[in-house]
Parts: sequence; C-alpha cells; structure tokens
Amino acid sequence: MNWKEAVKIKAGAIVRESWCTGNETRTGLVLAKEYQEGEKRETVLMLKRDKRYILTVNWFSTNRFPQKIKKHSSWDVMVIKHTK
Repeated sequence: MNWKEAVKIKAGAIVRESWCTGNETRTGLVLAKEYQEGEKRETVLMLKRDKRYILTVNWFSTNRFPQKIKKHSSWDVMVIKHTK
C-alpha cells in the first residue's frame, strides 16, 4: 500500500497480500499498527524505505493456508476495506 493509505489504516481494516494475485490471495484483519523509522529493505518489494507502519495481521484460514497472526510492513499488504 502507498503511504497515504498506510497513514489512514486502523485496527479492524481488511487487507490482502500484495505479493500474491488470483485465487490464492489471503485476506486478513489488521489487529494493531505501530510506526517505525529507519532505512530498511522491504522483504517483498526489495526497495529501501525510510519509514513504515508495522501491521499485525490475523490472516483468515483457507484451504491452503491455516489461520495465522503475523507482522508485516505496510508496504507489503494492500487495503481491501478501511474501518470507520
């Protein structure tokens, strides 16, 4: 997601994996958000970014993937629906 969307995201938003397309894409619920500064290479995009939000996401269970809670950079996920 871009920085504008990352700033707006709140706990309760629905997100999906940005690195996966098609029927195998997992969706999840954002549980928490924390701000982090410092230059770091993003795991999916492999680009250097100087700021990010670390999102704790509860991934929904699918046939292929079990339910799991993981932390991801805001640059590695895409928003499906924001909370109000």
